[in-house]
Amino acid sequence: MLGGARHFGICAIALAASACGSDPQHTGGGKTTGDTSSTGDTSSATTLKYTKLIEGSWTLQPGTEDPNHCVQKPITEDIYIHAIRPVAPLGTHHTLLTVGTADQECLTAVVSGFLYAAGIGSEGVVLPEGVALKVPKGSVLNLGLHIYNTGTTVLSGTSAMEVATMDEKDVKYISDSVLAGPISFELPPHQETKISDTCQLTQDQSVYALFPHMHQLGTHIKTTVNVSGVPTVLHDADYTFNEQYQLPLAPILKLSAGDSVDTECTYDNTTDDTATFGESSKQEMCFSVLFRYPKQDTGICFGSGATTSSPL
Repeated sequence: MLGGARHFGICAIALAASACGSDPQHTGGGKTTGDTSSTGDTSSATTLKYTKLIEGSWTLQPGTEDPNHCVQKPITEDIYIHAIRPVAPLGTHHTLLTVGTADQECLTAVVSGFLYAAGIGSEGVVLPEGVALKVPKGSVLNLGLHIYNTGTTVLSGTSAMEVATMDEKDVKYISDSVLAGPISFELPPHQETKISDTCQLTQDQSVYALFPHMHQLGTHIKTTVNVSGVPTVLHDADYTFNEQYQLPLAPILKLSAGDSVDTECTYDNTTDDTATFGESSKQEMCFSVLFRYPKQDTGICFGSGATTSSPL
């Protein structure tokens, strides 16, 4: 899904803004990992103790990619994650963390067990106070990797997720993530194209971070939430593939069932080929990835026939 050195792939999150008393708009990028003030956590990020939760080693020949490298780990006890960050050596385009069963692949577990995703430049997030990602006992933890060797020699690495945990007694809410955006579109060659998509939320939720996600042809992305019919822009900025930061939303945004999330992506396809949606570095995505609580029934929020595409 990406085409550089490290990148995230299939995900977007449904956000929403209620009358929070401040302007939640973001007009540019910014590193957010460990910014406890932005997530509402009163603990210091510097005191967090990280341990490696899951990892996977890989080797790629020159000029090849593996968009769906899946590492799985059986879980023998409940784990409550309060902070998370990727370990992404050169060649790691994205890391995707999901929870599922032994018969599920990393990507198929996204629908019901999407926990976290990161791309090039992502440093991770510290969750709000009392909020945790839960990896339940008896489940299978999946580390989905998109790895790509753009060089001329064999490339090897070990990608992973590091976490800081919290006690179950301190957990008030279980968190997860959601993908909001289109999953079918075409970008004609030698043309600038704008894609837009609207998804409607079916449950109440609180959103504490946004992860805008596109691939190499992406030039601009805008995320707008419609709360009781009133639009609020959360993010509207040029997209840089090598700086895929996770953006904290402060104060935390409250969304309700019936609210919607608009994702608008602009591309400049300078190649000779039509680009379509997909995981490969030669394909594209358009997602607003939302980190939220409480955990919902599904980790996807795709528009129902609301996707539009037009040349600029």
